[in-house]
Amino acid sequence: MMPKIAVLICLALLPLVESASAQIVTPLEVVREANLPKDVYDIVAIGGLKAEIQCDAEQNLWIPGVRGYSSTISSLVRFGSKNATLHIDIDRNAKLKTGSIEYFSPLRDGGALALVRTVAEYNMIDGRPTRPKRYADTFAVTFGASGEISDISQLKIPLLEEEVTAVARLKNGWLTAGYTYDPATIEMHVHLFNEAGSRAREVTLPDGKSKASRTGSAEFAQVFRPTVLSAEHGQLLVFRGFTTQSLYTFSDAGDLLATTKLNPDGVDFWSPRLNGNSLFVQGDVQPEQIGIADGVPVHRLRSAFPIFDLTKGRITEVLTWMDSGTAACFDGSHVIVLQEVETGEGATWRILTLQRAVPQTPRPAT
Repeated sequence: MMPKIAVLICLALLPLVESASAQIVTPLEVVREANLPKDVYDIVAIGGLKAEIQCDAEQNLWIPGVRGYSSTISSLVRFGSKNATLHIDIDRNAKLKTGSIEYFSPLRDGGALALVRTVAEYNMIDGRPTRPKRYADTFAVTFGASGEISDISQLKIPLLEEEVTAVARLKNGWLTAGYTYDPATIEMHVHLFNEAGSRAREVTLPDGKSKASRTGSAEFAQVFRPTVLSAEHGQLLVFRGFTTQSLYTFSDAGDLLATTKLNPDGVDFWSPRLNGNSLFVQGDVQPEQIGIADGVPVHRLRSAFPIFDLTKGRITEVLTWMDSGTAACFDGSHVIVLQEVETGEGATWRILTLQRAVPQTPRPAT
């Protein structure tokens, strides 16, 4: 029988109710915690916690930092116990200065691949720049383990109105994923480029146009923005955070190999992490009302992390936690989340390591 708390979280993920009997629902418990060092927090604190936080193969955190005067991401910080803290700031490079890191992926050699778009014009509020209104150039940038740029390739994006949100290295070129949208739908696009950055072709995606999200809005933009994950044997997974829209598998030559539907339908998610054939995500869970104080509802935040079996296209387990945070890592056994907290020294981010709770063994009767 599922624990009562786990059932409540499963019910909060409304589209999961129909398949609840086919899933394992597992509560998580905190087994380790630490605070992000102040010098790192000072770099990344502006803009708050973001769903783009990731881990590399060495379990180092990679945290994006927002440029102070706008919502654009201008830096990446690698932090962990196995490597020295690394701060990558694109404003130090003349080609990338004032640009925005739209996507990044840690690499096995300790570096990172990033999609950087320079900004031609910003939206303005009270005379201050906010979100980019019009982009100029688009670059695929590879950073080495020491933060140096080892490769920078300009990609000649064909449609200025298209949001380009992810990039991946192919054997002989590049793949980008992006989207166009109207008030009700999102249409995903995949373009292939040669080594020189010229567009080779656009890939026709089956069922590439879909409803934007379950409700039309979402807590994190990753629900709408296509991303790319590197899978086994050089394959690439292209998808966004909504199970109604298909997941696409590409070869390292840019060939579309398979189109997969994830079940159940209509689930919003973000922070995808690939572990073998398992796709870990953070699901959209509504706060639970636990009372009323002075006529105002009192809510408790909670989290759910569905795990999809990509060979079957369905959820096989839902990890649950009666708290909230931003998922950064999943290695199959442990989930690392970050949450904002207040300490005696001021605000910081706490790094929490969670694992599946061990069932309590009843004591024998005496």
